[in-house]
Amino acid sequence: IKKVSDLRTRTEVKEEPDVIGQKGDILYENIPVGNDSLMGGSEKEMIKKIKKFSPKESEAFMVKATADFATEFKASYKNLYAQISNDQVPFVYHCTAGKDRTGVATALLLDLLGVKKRDIYDDYLMSNYYRYQMNEEMLEKASIYGIDHKILRPFMEVRTSYLDAAFSHIRSE
Repeated sequence: IKKVSDLRTRTEVKEEPDVIGQKGDILYENIPVGNDSLMGGSEKEMIKKIKKFSPKESEAFMVKATADFATEFKASYKNLYAQISNDQVPFVYHCTAGKDRTGVATALLLDLLGVKKRDIYDDYLMSNYYRYQMNEEMLEKASIYGIDHKILRPFMEVRTSYLDAAFSHIRSE
């Protein structure tokens, strides 16, 4: 690996620095997709915000956030793709969970490369498969914070409606 691009906000990076990015032989760059007000700031602030949501509001939040990632932070994605085109490969990019900001980055990149929409969606939705066990464990622990599973689940999954919103928002812009 020659380069790591971290799509997390500055607060997220400060709270949990990227371990891979701390190695001297690997270039590290923070390219924030999202901001602290969108993400709720710290984990505690986000939990406080989530507790007030209904399940419908949780899904609506994720639909809007995914659409916003794709358009409001297009400069960050442009920077990310420039890293790839500048031959800074092998290359890794990530966010916190690897499904939302990273999912949009990958979906847009695959679209740019001409991959069929069906295959892009299938790839995007694989996060639900690979994160299933971890998500279920986290949902079990959610009761500690007093969060209903139905409210939290939309934040932990990826859904077709999220990616639909991103592509729709891009087309409308």
